[in-house]
Amino acid sequence: MTNVVTSALALIMACTVVPAFGRGISPSELALGGIAIGQHERAVLHRLGAPLTRTDSGEGSTLTYAGLQVEVDAGDFGVYGVVSTDAKYCTPSKLCPGMSEAQVQHLYGACQKFCVRGIA
Repeated sequence: MTNVVTSALALIMACTVVPAFGRGISPSELALGGIAIGQHERAVLHRLGAPLTRTDSGEGSTLTYAGLQVEVDAGDFGVYGVVSTDAKYCTPSKLCPGMSEAQVQHLYGACQKFCVRGIA
């Protein structure tokens, strides 16, 4: 079940707003542990301190903390990805890794089935 919630968090962070039975995920929900999509790297470092590791790709950096990985663009966009495996890093609505599918549906509504590149 942890994989379901981790996948749900990754999907929430990676996708644009998608309505689910009349409800949608607002852009303000695209954050984990106070780290939001679009934040500048200096805001991440101010909030979390120095990462355990930092990997630079030339196009951006991966900042790794215990239970949290933050992808930061080398340009002006800032944070473009956040993945958490630790229950202390939650969305603003308090969706956290390890929560049940029922808890996810209570917070965000039932999932819509959609197809990406032929995968249902």
